[in-house]
Amino acid sequence: MKRDQTIDTLRGFAMTWVILIHCIFWTYFFYSSTEATLKSFLLIEMPLFFFVSGASFMIAKKKNYLEFIKKRLKRLLIPYWCYVVVGLLIAFLTYATFSIKQFGFVIPRTVPTLGVPYLGSALWFIWPFLLITITMPLFRYYFEKKEQIWWKLLPLIVMMLIILIMDLWIPNQMEFKCWLLYNFFTYLGFFYPILKEQNKKQKQIIGTIGIISLLTTLILGITNLYPFDMQINKFQYNLIFLLYNLSFLSFLYVILNWFLKGIDKLKQIHAFKFIFTSYEKNSYTIFLFHPIVFLLIERILHHFSLVTIIQNHQYLIFPFYFIIIWILSSLIGRIFNFIETPFWKKWYQKYKEEV
Repeated sequence: MKRDQTIDTLRGFAMTWVILIHCIFWTYFFYSSTEATLKSFLLIEMPLFFFVSGASFMIAKKKNYLEFIKKRLKRLLIPYWCYVVVGLLIAFLTYATFSIKQFGFVIPRTVPTLGVPYLGSALWFIWPFLLITITMPLFRYYFEKKEQIWWKLLPLIVMMLIILIMDLWIPNQMEFKCWLLYNFFTYLGFFYPILKEQNKKQKQIIGTIGIISLLTTLILGITNLYPFDMQINKFQYNLIFLLYNLSFLSFLYVILNWFLKGIDKLKQIHAFKFIFTSYEKNSYTIFLFHPIVFLLIERILHHFSLVTIIQNHQYLIFPFYFIIIWILSSLIGRIFNFIETPFWKKWYQKYKEEV
């Protein structure tokens, strides 16, 4: 099936944003209390990722449920296990620690730790992604059975209400809330084929939803019903984080054509196209392996005693730091690309084309 360029661009942007977020949150930049709150409003990458996943699933060829689950789990877990092996090797060689149990080798239900910076920090999302993989075909079945738009929208409303109820009375069921929150954005992606053909009325409706969501976010924060710090809200999987990201996705939809044209113009620069294409096509590999780049840079900075210099000139140095991480992570994606698309599969496809 021909790749959908809009989905690829959104996927590449989401993964680029992950690198930006981790440069901000994992390192030595922007740690004052004001900066901590302000930078938390940049946390829009994971809802976008799950939206893209839902959109991609919706336009893909429909498969038998068990066939889809088998293929999808293989697609998620094999690269993860490969990363775990590499992570364990790095941990053993650099920190003399080796613990398969701590890393969550079989299924990463909890955030794994090795006593090694960065390596397990980004893996929390894999467990909810596995759960959503199991339920996604069931929601698609419902979505396709209902013809009227209001029936299609009903699960979104129900999920939002359940999150609100859980925020008020059952706040500690984090695992279920995590699945519910990101299932909301995955299901939202099912509307992609409907929304792809943009028109003025659709933009007005989606823009209005964005404004209402943003105003509700502000009211919930101002009245102290929820904290304004989205870093806290992100891992509470609560209503204000959902609404804030719903507003972001709504506004992104309104300006989507301009956004896509901007990316296309940047792609006219060969170096940008080379890097961004890796983020489009190898996003899962980059997501798994990019912490290795952070670990490498961390050790270089400490070896040459550069940490203090960075802290004293953070606004000047940060753009260069981000660009270096962004470039190296794209190379990581290309190096480990065989995990996502094994070399033998590429060879066989080429062989078939030649024959």
